[in-house]
Amino acid sequence: MAGGDTEDVARARPLFEALADTIVHVGPRGSGIRLKLVNNYMGMVGMVMTAEALMFAAKLGLDRATVVKVLSTTAAGRGQLNTNYPHKVLAGDVTPDFPLRMGYKDIHLAMNLAASVGAPLGLGGYAREMFALAKSWGREEQDCTAMLLLLEDLAQVPR
Repeated sequence: MAGGDTEDVARARPLFEALADTIVHVGPRGSGIRLKLVNNYMGMVGMVMTAEALMFAAKLGLDRATVVKVLSTTAAGRGQLNTNYPHKVLAGDVTPDFPLRMGYKDIHLAMNLAASVGAPLGLGGYAREMFALAKSWGREEQDCTAMLLLLEDLAQVPR
């Protein structure tokens, strides 16, 4: 992830090639470190999410090997950016394959179950709040990937 003028990135390319297999010019100066931080943010939050899910499964008495085998084949385990997002919201399609209201129902049920077994799901609490907002923002019948649009609305990201 290299940021800078096209000429500067081209001049530094031999050095980059010695350090990395893939070099992507991501924009003006400073864009490389910004994208690196976005990537690492996603990775570290995903790390906590994965740990929470595995802990939750353990608290429910589920076999870890089976849980890992099953979750690694689902959209949740393979990552939304690799599965649903490219075909839905990033393609401009928010028709519901799985609407936000159903996501709210499921996260709410999971949080109640987690509370009953003493499984602390911090990210789940935040997710439930975000799914609950979908109704008041008129997005509850949109696909779950429309969570991106909801968060962009909240952050006032121009479209």
